[in-house]
Amino acid sequence: MTSQPGPQRNPSLVDGVTAALAASIREARSPPGERLPPADTLARRFGVSRTVVREALARLHADGLVETRQGSGAFVAGLAGRPLRLDAATMDAPERVLDILELRMGVETEAAALAATRATPAQKAAIEATVEALAAVAGTGADGVEEDLRFHQAIAEATGNPLFMLFVTFLGEHYRASIHALRLDGAAREALLQRVAREHGVVADAIRHGDAEEARWAIRRHLYRGRQRVLANVDKTLT
Repeated sequence: MTSQPGPQRNPSLVDGVTAALAASIREARSPPGERLPPADTLARRFGVSRTVVREALARLHADGLVETRQGSGAFVAGLAGRPLRLDAATMDAPERVLDILELRMGVETEAAALAATRATPAQKAAIEATVEALAAVAGTGADGVEEDLRFHQAIAEATGNPLFMLFVTFLGEHYRASIHALRLDGAAREALLQRVAREHGVVADAIRHGDAEEARWAIRRHLYRGRQRVLANVDKTLT
């Protein structure tokens, strides 16, 4: 007697169903609290087995996107339970880099202002040390991204609000992506790092003097110029 094949458990099918359901939830087509269709319905919709659907739902539950209720099925989790994620596949796309820079303008301007009023002498010294570190690597061929990131982290830490540090750390990989998006090397990279170090220095000076308003506008100018540099590089790539 020939045995029948077991339930379909192809990992690629699970990946596909998971991605499709996650996209629907994240794009708000399924609001928090909404009950997801039964496993049988989802299996028919995606042309897979119930086992594939169950595994996909288990992944979504682990990611905080879905919550299960005994005897009632699966429901879209509330926003507070969802992890914040950014698609790594589009990390270095110019449009994503620009989006991130706009987001940073909204948050880091206030971080710099708070740092100007709250930073301890040691924290002010740490911020200034990151400026010097970036200037020091400008002529070495390094991309300077770690030194750049430490500058923004030092400001976030000086706010005294741990959520600013969490925000800056979370976006760390996108800081790296912005360097990649500029695609600079050699003399052009050195000139860019020197320019960025000078912009950092203006911010650090404002924080050292306790000038919240100048710190706010100095970092806003810095991030705006970063945005302009990305736009200029995109235009150059297209021509």
